[in-house]
Amino acid sequence: MRLDAGLGYVVTAIFGMSVMVIGAELLFGTGRSIGDEEGLVNLAGPLGERFGSVVRWVFLAGLWAISFASVIGVWNGMSYLFADIVRTLRGIPEEEAGPHISEKSPAYRSFLVLLTFPTIPLIVLGQPVALVLIWTAMGAVFLPFLSITLMWLLNSSRVERSYRNRLVSASNIVLGISVVIFLVLGIQTIVGLL
Repeated sequence: MRLDAGLGYVVTAIFGMSVMVIGAELLFGTGRSIGDEEGLVNLAGPLGERFGSVVRWVFLAGLWAISFASVIGVWNGMSYLFADIVRTLRGIPEEEAGPHISEKSPAYRSFLVLLTFPTIPLIVLGQPVALVLIWTAMGAVFLPFLSITLMWLLNSSRVERSYRNRLVSASNIVLGISVVIFLVLGIQTIVGLL
């Protein structure tokens, strides 16, 4: 699980930095913007001009695949987590969890509704970038919470001693650094808004 999570974070970081480098190289100083619904096309255009139409289409297909996987992953994963939280709060043991965390459970379906319908007005009003910013802000709040929770869980006595983190371990250091980075960036953003 640690290898899977670590590899996922490394690939995500490489992808994010790559998109920033591509955007800076191909958009900076051209007058093009990625601030509207044609942002990816504006980024794919110069990429195709420089490297050919095959690269342009591979880039667009890759971004579509990432977006599709993200939507499906969030809808399925977050709804499942919410249903499991509800099950845990209701005191239902894990042996009886199946029907309470399935895609047919009321908790799972209610979270799907919560994820789906509040975003529709932004799409209808032609504000997809605002939707991305809202999701990004929610992710910025969620990730430090996740890091703190993982540090707490992976160092607690609930985890078998052989799987428990040592006080000074790579995962504790990385999770601690991520919390500090998010706190510093969050404080800078709040101070910048004031």
